[in-house]
Amino acid sequence: MVLDSSLTFDQHVRDTVRKCNFHLRALRHIRPSLTSDVANTIACSIIGSRLDYCDSLLVGISEQNLDSIQRVQSKAARIVCNAGRHSPSSGLLHSLHWLPVRHRIEFKTATLCFKAVKLGTPSYLNNMLKPYAPLRALHSSNMDLLTVPRTDTSLGLRRFSVAGPQVWNRLPHELRQCNTISSFKSNLKTHYFRHHMDN
Repeated sequence: MVLDSSLTFDQHVRDTVRKCNFHLRALRHIRPSLTSDVANTIACSIIGSRLDYCDSLLVGISEQNLDSIQRVQSKAARIVCNAGRHSPSSGLLHSLHWLPVRHRIEFKTATLCFKAVKLGTPSYLNNMLKPYAPLRALHSSNMDLLTVPRTDTSLGLRRFSVAGPQVWNRLPHELRQCNTISSFKSNLKTHYFRHHMDN
């Protein structure tokens, strides 16, 4: 992970895009010799793993950087599906069961919240998250919400103690009530796919 003084992750995104494009060119070259399943496996192993690496740190990055990473994923989907360079990628991502980059980042953040809230691990993240406790009895008191700390800076909005509760609180109540990590992740992926297709 390449860190810069203002945590824009500009250099990290540039490096990731450059490396992924190198491998995508190679994959495009050999794609005619591969089955769809093998091409999908290679893309997930070489491209998907790079896009997912430390992606929870990318919460709140600029739209420009987010678009750059999304273009890489869309290009990978077109290659795997043998689609034209200008084919819409939304349907291809859904057919491959790949979450778009924005939702992958939120998926990782929400999963970290689940582990911290429900399982208490890791403890340093658990200590950052506080259950929402209104001063008087409200309907939201029993909704398994987290307190979102106030911050006056755009960088502060990207702290896990702030971004994590925001992502968590946007989830449907039934998701926040899941008891196992496997059921949570399965239902969470379904939730994000539905959200993606609706938009």
